[in-house]
Amino acid sequence: MQCNEDFAHKLVWLPKGNKTLWDFLETLNDENLLEISLDKFFPKRNFYRARFLEFLKFRGKKLDNCLLSGNLYNIASRNELRNAIYLLLLNDILFDKPLPLNKPEFIRHSLKVALLCEMLTELIGEVGYSDSESFAAGLLHDIGVILLAGNFPERYRRAFGHSIMIQIPMYASEREIFGFDHSEVGGWFLQNRGFPSWITDAARFHHDPGKSPKSSRKLVSLVAYANELAKRGAYIGVIETRKYNSYLDPSMEQELVSRAEILLSCFNQGMRKAS
Repeated sequence: MQCNEDFAHKLVWLPKGNKTLWDFLETLNDENLLEISLDKFFPKRNFYRARFLEFLKFRGKKLDNCLLSGNLYNIASRNELRNAIYLLLLNDILFDKPLPLNKPEFIRHSLKVALLCEMLTELIGEVGYSDSESFAAGLLHDIGVILLAGNFPERYRRAFGHSIMIQIPMYASEREIFGFDHSEVGGWFLQNRGFPSWITDAARFHHDPGKSPKSSRKLVSLVAYANELAKRGAYIGVIETRKYNSYLDPSMEQELVSRAEILLSCFNQGMRKAS
């Protein structure tokens, strides 16, 4: 992945996220680890505990009280536990400072793309990655938006207005205003935080799948397609003007979008209860 050093030096704000969450990710990377206790990272009444458990419940996991005091691997796989932490980190980074963004809508879009990536992987298969890995790639694909808006809020507002005024997609407007877009920023950030290459590729190339490495191109194209599906009817204004090759017929596309909306609604209700 190419890294523009001049661009990197212009970033005065690089969000860190909660150290406990990074420590949890490091623990999950230890292949020799046999067990992990919820209480070690999220004691009772911890801010993240309810949200972590609500996410696992949303993912269909049975949260038996006996298991919660013991081995979390009895409840979910490493990838599923990682995805829960990725969502918490995304929220942490997003709410680290004031941003010229609709933050709830940003999280909603990220989750919707993640769900659509997972559903598409289950339906079509053969993307080289599991459905939970596709979910992670979709969840973090737009993280560069946070960095752009956080480091250059006035220019970001200008890029947004420019996008609406001349009817071009936001990433194209960013390229005109900044000289680069959120995909470059997001890919650079994730790479420098040690995220897996297929996640950084999805962030870096989801607006140019054809430029992605061959090893991850199917997944990146899937993220690009899911991103387009998630935006249809969701925003007032300009969405993607290019059409990625459709994996599904229109009726199936609409069914997937509807299923994702239902799941998001259930998750939002659960999170309100957890708050």
